[in-house]
Parts: sequence; C-alpha cells; structure tokens
Amino acid sequence: APRHATSAYNIACGQSLLGEIDAAFRSLERAIDLGFGYRATAVQNATKDADLANVRRDARFLAVIERMTLLRRAAEEYASQPATYVPARVASAEALPVLIVLHADGSTKDEIAHGEWRELADKLGLALVAPSAGTPTGLDPSQGMSWNDPRDGDFDLAADDAKRVSDALRAFRASHRVDRSQILLAGEGRGGQEAFRIASRIPGLFRGVLIRGAVVEPRRSATAALRGLRVAVRIDRGAPIVGLRAASDLDRWGSAFEQQCAELGASADFRIGSTKDDLAVALEKLLGR
Repeated sequence: APRHATSAYNIACGQSLLGEIDAAFRSLERAIDLGFGYRATAVQNATKDADLANVRRDARFLAVIERMTLLRRAAEEYASQPATYVPARVASAEALPVLIVLHADGSTKDEIAHGEWRELADKLGLALVAPSAGTPTGLDPSQGMSWNDPRDGDFDLAADDAKRVSDALRAFRASHRVDRSQILLAGEGRGGQEAFRIASRIPGLFRGVLIRGAVVEPRRSATAALRGLRVAVRIDRGAPIVGLRAASDLDRWGSAFEQQCAELGASADFRIGSTKDDLAVALEKLLGR
C-alpha cells in the first residue's frame, strides 16, 4: 500500500483511467487517510482532474468529496486558534514579554502549551503563544500536525502556515498588552526551521529566534530581516536532528552557520545541549537579561 497521500492519489488516477473503479475508490480512500483531503486544493483537484472522469460518474464519488471537505474543515478549525498561557506572576504586568513556540512535526500546539515550554514560561515570566501547523499527520488534528515546506513545492500551504503564526501574535496582542521589544520566536524540529524562515522574512518583529533540534541555512536575500537578529541553536547529539544528513557534520555546520549569520548582520549562538535548563539560559540571553 502507498505510504504517501500524493502517491495514493496518483494510483487512483491510473486505476480510474483503466476502468478499475472499485480499486480507484480504495486508493482515493487511502489517499485521504494519508492526508490528501487536508490540502487546500484537494477537492478542486479531484473534481476537475481528467484522470478521475470515470470515478466521478460513480455515485460514491460524492461521499469521497464530502469526506475530504469535512476533514479539511476540522483541520482548519483546530489550527485557527493558538494555544496560549500567561503566568500568574506577570498577568498584571503593564506589557508582557512573549514567547511564540512552533511545535515539531507530529506534535501539537497543546503539547507546547502544557509541557516544558509552559514551565519555561513560568520560570522566565513570559507569555506563551503556541500556533498550530496546518496539516494533520493523521485523521485527528489534535493528535498531530505538520508544517508545510516550500522546498517541497507547497508554496501556498507554507504561506498559510506563516500567516497563521503572525495571526496568532496579532490575536494575542488584541487582548493583551505586549512589550514589542521582547518578542521571541522558537521552534522544535521542523517548527524550528519554520521559525527561522518566518523571522528571516519579517524585519524587526522578533528580538530573537531559538531553534531546537534542527539545522537551517540563512538566505542572503533575507539580509534585511536578519540584520540585528539574535539566533540561538540548541541540539542534542543523540537526538534526531532535522535537516542534517549525518551527526558527524554537526560541528562543521555550527561553525559555518555562525559565520554566515555574522556576514548577514545577525548574531548566532550554536551549542550542544537542549535540556530545559539549556533552553532557559538561551532564552535569557536572547532577551538580554
């Protein structure tokens, strides 16, 4: 059985062309199970794709479209609102420092808001905002969501993810006074890569970025946004590292990353170790405390 949604969809198209209608429906259902229905263009593709013409003549096709529509609606509803937390000791502050954290692929905004990042928010006196990625990793959005990578060709979906992060901050600012000079962006794994990508495109919004468990590559076209930005990278050697082919390349990547950031006007701090205490020290440094 195919393991990727697009592969399952393409198989369904081939089966439809061959007139293997029952098999095509099984492949379409498999594609939906793997997440095809969550794509913003899924329904449009399925209803207009010439390869599925034979399938569309079958009454079962309407049920397939309805299922995709309902799944997409559930994903959008879950991702539309961030999880937030304000420690009691700073709730009455005149202006709140804010930590925005993007979860890893397969995790959720709720895991961020109720796990060790919440403990860090308590310890450091930071309001916590946890936006959600937009694509579920399974049939239940609350069990895992993933970020869309523009390098995979998902440009529109990646733009939606970035907008969801900025919308989360805007919504929080609508109900809380925020210290605009004390806004940090952090992320785990793919969320860390996404955090760096977003910060690289919005000059002056974030005081600093903390990347946990992932490597990134600065873009020279992002010089304006990176200038003056503080970047911290914290990685455990024994843990999976998103974006790195071999653990033996880690130190070489760290040195090159710090140099590249310096050339672009940013300050980068790469270190081994990503325990909760390591993260606390990194966040305090980014805040200039």
